[in-house]
Amino acid sequence: MFKFSVVFLLLFSIALRAQNLNNSINLFDATQSNEVLDIYLYVKIYKNHQEFQEVDSLYQLLDNSIEKEPLRIMNTIAYAEAIDKLGYNSKALDLLSVINSKLETYPIVVQSEYFSMMGGLALRSMNPEFATKQYQKSLDLIEDSSQVSKEIIQDKIIRVGVGLNASLRYQEAMKAFEKAMEYELLGTNRNSLYLKLNIALTNSYLGKLEDAKKYFLEALQIIQKNKDVFAELRTYGNLGDIYMKQDSLHSAKKFYQQGLYKVEACGFKLDAFRFQYSLSDLYYKSKQLDSAYIHLKLADSIRNYYNVNIVSKKIVEMDLLHKIQREELEKEMNAELLKLEAEKKRVLLFFCVLLLVGCLILSRQLILLREKNKFLLKEQLKSIQLEKRASNPKTRIANSANYSTIINALEEAVDKNKIYKDKGLTLEKLAKKVNTNRTYLSEAINSCYQKSFSQWINELRILESKRMLASLDFDHYSIAKDIGFASISTFNLKTSEKSKVKI
Repeated sequence: MFKFSVVFLLLFSIALRAQNLNNSINLFDATQSNEVLDIYLYVKIYKNHQEFQEVDSLYQLLDNSIEKEPLRIMNTIAYAEAIDKLGYNSKALDLLSVINSKLETYPIVVQSEYFSMMGGLALRSMNPEFATKQYQKSLDLIEDSSQVSKEIIQDKIIRVGVGLNASLRYQEAMKAFEKAMEYELLGTNRNSLYLKLNIALTNSYLGKLEDAKKYFLEALQIIQKNKDVFAELRTYGNLGDIYMKQDSLHSAKKFYQQGLYKVEACGFKLDAFRFQYSLSDLYYKSKQLDSAYIHLKLADSIRNYYNVNIVSKKIVEMDLLHKIQREELEKEMNAELLKLEAEKKRVLLFFCVLLLVGCLILSRQLILLREKNKFLLKEQLKSIQLEKRASNPKTRIANSANYSTIINALEEAVDKNKIYKDKGLTLEKLAKKVNTNRTYLSEAINSCYQKSFSQWINELRILESKRMLASLDFDHYSIAKDIGFASISTFNLKTSEKSKVKI
């Protein structure tokens, strides 16, 4: 009879698991027909399975059935979350690392769920700061997308708030939840319970007990519709704690007892410890010491039976480790800040030196420019003075007397040597012939003939050409060449300008 009962229970358990598996597959088929990239639909598939073998078998079955890659990745992320909650976090991380290698090739919704899953892993690993960053990445990817449903965006905003709460940044967390409430007003309700419980908890942290009560009571109404036992127990406990803080012992007792009845009805024996211990505190506060002792003894018996002390010790150790990690993180951040500050100072000093050098170079250039302008101004004034002196008749007469020797030598060179016939004749060359320098020669020509050297020599050549033109012994070409012009075109130009003689 005993064996028969065992076999019957085993077969019943297998049948129940098969039924759960069949329900999950039916749910999956409905999801596939819509082809919606929504992690919530995949999470529901694994939600009712508490054994790793069941979850793994279901994942393998579904993974082989899904054709489209984005849907397969969504299923893998949901599977990773399910096994992580069962304690298989290493396997979950291995799956995520494979996804990470090709993450940029997937749609933004898939990338968002990947970062959200990483945030969940970090939060369960007591690393809220890292978790918050991952949640924020998840939100940033989809927040401005018109292709993502409001429920998904709202869920990611709530998760950012959860990370901030865990990081003890309650004010920032409340702002995130208030932002999520804006989506609630648009008509979405899938995240209502999760949102209200988090708002209530944040208000409790901030000391806003009345606001916290309001949201917890609203959450209870949603819980009753959705039959979420875990959320219901937490709500009863939190409401009882709030009323205890407000000295409303009767109301606190009511919620603690409701929680205790729910625990006994659902078989969550370990959770009974929380309510028995809370009731013991309540009776002690109301000076009902006998009742306080009875509930304390019941709480201790549960503690001893389920090794709560060991669990508590592990939690304390984890909390201590987390505090050490946070202190180390703060030290690293401070060191990084100091490093950045020092780097800023170095950069600022570099730019100051660079600016100083630039100012010095600019000042030097300005000084040089000013000296150059002074020199040019002096030269210009000197030139003006020379022009004035040259234009003065008395000056010209004086200069004529001074340059008489040069002029005499020049006219002798013209008359006897016909110097104008020299094609390569220059002012320097002529100055050597009359035993002077080019400056004196130029001034002598300007003073006596009121012409430049080139004007004077060309006029001599033109006069000679007129003489030769009167003779039939010379043709047009030979005249230009003989009198010193470099080319026939130059000869024609000069004769046209000066003598108006047609050749």
